[in-house]
Amino acid sequence: MSSCVKHANTDRVRRCIFCLLDSSSTSTRLVIGLAIGSILYFAYESIRSIVADNGVLIVNYGLFVIIERVLFGAPLALYFVRIHSIVLSAIMNTVYALHPAYFIPLMAYVALKDSQRYRVLLLSFMLSSTIALLFYAFYPVAPPWIALPLIEREPNLLVEAASAITGTSIDPNPYAAFPSMHVALAVLSAMILRNWFGRRIYAWPILMSIATLYTANHYLLDVVGGWVLAYTSYLFSLRVEKLICKCR
Repeated sequence: MSSCVKHANTDRVRRCIFCLLDSSSTSTRLVIGLAIGSILYFAYESIRSIVADNGVLIVNYGLFVIIERVLFGAPLALYFVRIHSIVLSAIMNTVYALHPAYFIPLMAYVALKDSQRYRVLLLSFMLSSTIALLFYAFYPVAPPWIALPLIEREPNLLVEAASAITGTSIDPNPYAAFPSMHVALAVLSAMILRNWFGRRIYAWPILMSIATLYTANHYLLDVVGGWVLAYTSYLFSLRVEKLICKCR
């Protein structure tokens, strides 16, 4: 067998393995996505525990605070404290706590509608999460509610209710600040859904960005990092999917 034939066969196998989701049922696609998400979440929890045990969570927040002081005169969390209200806090805490639960029905919707976009979604999710995990492991950043002495995180009734129901301790993002995966997943979701819902779908990542700042879980640089991470991961995954999966 010539080298050209071998290369063609190898390339065909690679493309067909990647395109396996085309012939899979919606439930199988969703199970694959949930399995990937579970693995990444386990890795996130493991890294968070290791970093917490080593006591280095508040080492790397200085740059993030300095940037906000230069731009706004003080950390943004201090400004948001001044406009806190019961209604606004309830809204922002609920938006923040919806991560990552909303991502599951989103995956189901995309898996049902378009297998090609579902592949891009999974690739983007894996890439952005992996990059974020590397930052969490090697450059852990404490969020404002931990790093700043005048900031306290308000209790989130939605999270507390879920913890009471499940009997476990649930916290959307207690430590890792940069980049914000709350923002990254919201932006990624909007980019995947915009063909069906138009530009108005970007109201969701904008709202999530505001919620992360209002609740003192992230700095402005974390939010910007989340947008950049999602955008670059999506574009890269879209190109990879088009290059590899030519068997459609």
